[in-house]
Amino acid sequence: MEHPHRPEADVTIRELTPEDKRRGFLRATQSFASSLDRWEERCEKGMTDDELADALKYELGIYGGASSTDDVPGYTVQGAGLQIWLSWSFANSHTDKPTFKGAKDGNAAYVLMRPANQ
Repeated sequence: MEHPHRPEADVTIRELTPEDKRRGFLRATQSFASSLDRWEERCEKGMTDDELADALKYELGIYGGASSTDDVPGYTVQGAGLQIWLSWSFANSHTDKPTFKGAKDGNAAYVLMRPANQ
C-alpha cells in the first residue's frame, strides 16, 4: 500500500558527467577556509603521492558533505580511505560506491585541478 505522505514517484536522477565529477571533486576538496590557497601552493611546488594523500585527507576531514547546487553535484566525504561520493540527489556513503577512492583516484583528480599551463 502506498503511504499517503510518501507517494511513489518516478524520479530520474541525472548521471554524472566527467565535468560534474571534476566540479564535485574541486568543491569537496576546497570546502575549508583557505583551502584554495593551500592547493595553489601545493600545485606550485608539486607533491609526491604520499604528500598528495596527506593533503587530501587533511582537506576532506573526518567526514562531511554538502547538498548539490544547480551546477555542482552534492558530495559526502570521508578522510579515512580518501573517499568522495558525488550525486545529484543524495551522496549516500553507506549504500553507494564512492566516486573517488584512495590516492590513485585522488592523484588522477589532482591532475584535473592544476591550471592548464602546468
